[in-house]
Amino acid sequence: MRKNDADEEYFALVMLDVRTAFFDIQRVLEVAKANHSDLDVMIVSGHKVRERVADAIRQVETDFEVLSVEDGPASFALSKVVEERQWHLHVLAERLDRYLENHFQQDTLSLGHLSENFHISTSYITRLFREHVGMSFRRRLNTYRVEKAKYLLRNTNQTVDCIAREVGFKNHARLTEAFYRFEGMPPGRYRRNGIT
Repeated sequence: MRKNDADEEYFALVMLDVRTAFFDIQRVLEVAKANHSDLDVMIVSGHKVRERVADAIRQVETDFEVLSVEDGPASFALSKVVEERQWHLHVLAERLDRYLENHFQQDTLSLGHLSENFHISTSYITRLFREHVGMSFRRRLNTYRVEKAKYLLRNTNQTVDCIAREVGFKNHARLTEAFYRFEGMPPGRYRRNGIT
């Protein structure tokens, strides 16, 4: 069942890309129905999970429609919705990455910090980094820190310990560990070799 508003039909709740356990879907619907008794739902899922999702939803007494993106006339419109969602996720991932780039020097920067600032769960942030940035949050953070450390090693006479703190590591041991991972050598040798 769909809502009607000024002769336009729309769904009050749309769930896309359903990959969660069935009881999670049921719980979302139970809470939604408790808060909004006239709620109508459309769930867009991949073909492989469509029937299992439908079975799970039948257990929550509600009107529902489960569409697969492969379903006939709806496929084009639904694929556009999915594309739009992917674009928004990509933009959000870029915002998170830009924040990391601008604040990597803070030694307190963490997934929890991003979660509080962006009001997103840490697991969702982790997924965004892996899927849209191409690496984990920690690796991306250390990439920014090591790149800045390399610049400081080449262009200043600061000690390794001072540089470590300036780029956001708590001590030079953490910088050295990251440097080995990214450059295959400690920061002191990198400086002596004059690598550019």
